[in-house]
Amino acid sequence: MLILGLRKAHQNHVQVKSQGMRKDDEEKHHEHYRTTAMLLVVVILFLIVELPHGILKLLMIFMHELHDEVYNPLGDILDIASLLNNGVNFVLYCSMSKEFRDTFLATFCKCANPDEESEKWINKTLITKLNEAHKVRLSKPHANGSLGQMV
Repeated sequence: MLILGLRKAHQNHVQVKSQGMRKDDEEKHHEHYRTTAMLLVVVILFLIVELPHGILKLLMIFMHELHDEVYNPLGDILDIASLLNNGVNFVLYCSMSKEFRDTFLATFCKCANPDEESEKWINKTLITKLNEAHKVRLSKPHANGSLGQMV
């Protein structure tokens, strides 16, 4: 099913390409295709790793003996698989998304990208998030029923 979905997306990509799109539009479409493929891989890996764990937890609600017989021997393996899944997701994001790589470098590796524009962007984003959080906090009613003071 995944292969059929990717094949169909690729066929659509070829059709759109043959209609004479501009280079910018073609690049955006290609990035969209890569993002879709990346998300499909992430979701499928998540289901493969987490579904058995979730099913086992649900079964343990009704069959308590499963805890000793199944969960104790397999619990650590399932937890390690979850941790590995997170690492694989990070590698997938980095390898398939230029925007993710650029944002990651701009956020965490100042020495790798000391350009002034990225620092302004990060500061603006942080300030915007702080302002939004401040507005939400001020709009919540206090215990006495009054709203917070606007500063």
